[in-house]
Amino acid sequence: MDRMTKSLHVWLVDDQADEQFLVRRVISRLPVSVELRIIDGAKRAMRTLEAATGSEQLPHLIICDVKMPEMDGFDFLMWLRQSRWKHLPVVMCSNSESTLDVTRAYALGANAYHVKAATLDGMRNCFESLTNYWSQSVELPTVRVCNPDN
Repeated sequence: MDRMTKSLHVWLVDDQADEQFLVRRVISRLPVSVELRIIDGAKRAMRTLEAATGSEQLPHLIICDVKMPEMDGFDFLMWLRQSRWKHLPVVMCSNSESTLDVTRAYALGANAYHVKAATLDGMRNCFESLTNYWSQSVELPTVRVCNPDN
């Protein structure tokens, strides 16, 4: 990814409308160019990935809440790591600081685990760090629709 001219494509998988609103607000004010897509739940994220027909529809990074109804973030991460999109980086976010949750997220293949900030400034700092890291400090995998065997 040419970091000077392209946006970082981020999917936020979170079912909470207030969290979605705050993340959208924070992301819109960051110095890094981020194209944010909010997906209301893990099952919808699965369907969205399965329906993707081109690379432009896929994220560079998925930020996924842990606690969601129907399918939680851990189940989504397990599914993702066994799918053709297993190469996509995933950051798990939760209000939980439980060692068990953190360990489980990494054991299932999370690239990072962040505890959700309690303040708007804390959230801004967290997302600024995340987007700077994922857009400037690392090489991201090629975002493409893969064959199931790849």
